Amino acid sequence: KEPPRRYATAVELADDLDRWLTGEAVQARPASVVYRASRFLRRHRLVAVITLVAGIAAGAAGMFAVGKMNALTAEQKRQAERQKAVDVLKPASAILDEWEFRGAATTKQQLQFVHTTIGAARRVYPSVPEVELEDGRYALTLGAYADARVSFTRVIEEPSLRFLGHYYRARAALISYA
Repeated sequence: KEPPRRYATAVELADDLDRWLTGEAVQARPASVVYRASRFLRRHRLVAVITLVAGIAAGAAGMFAVGKMNALTAEQKRQAERQKAVDVLKPASAILDEWEFRGAATTKQQLQFVHTTIGAARRVYPSVPEVELEDGRYALTLGAYADARVSFTRVIEEPSLRFLGHYYRARAALISYA
């Protein structure tokens, strides 16, 4: 009905039919992006599948790498938190070492300092095993064996507090003071 939109010759029609049969875009109508993409994918199925698989693999590898980096960052934060707790506890630990290893007498002021330091460390660093160990050692200093047992048992049984060296230290303390 519209002569400009018709094929001028039978050869043009045959060429368009050949293009359609081989999966190429036809000339009879304007080719949209979706139409051209569907024709391309039909012609190159293997390339499309390989590209799709490679894209999925690259995405999965990227997600794995980001997850690994987040885990490393979280571990670094935990290590930094543990180090800060150890630094806070050093003066109190030194007082307890004097009592435990040298049998030195501790003053009421020293015990109050240890108590305050451990209490502050427990509030700021609740999941750091060194805090529980020092709390157990402090309880032993006071002769509060039941409290010491609770602290040492937490280090042994609490998965978030279980570090190999602390486990054996707490277990040895429980055995020696039981």
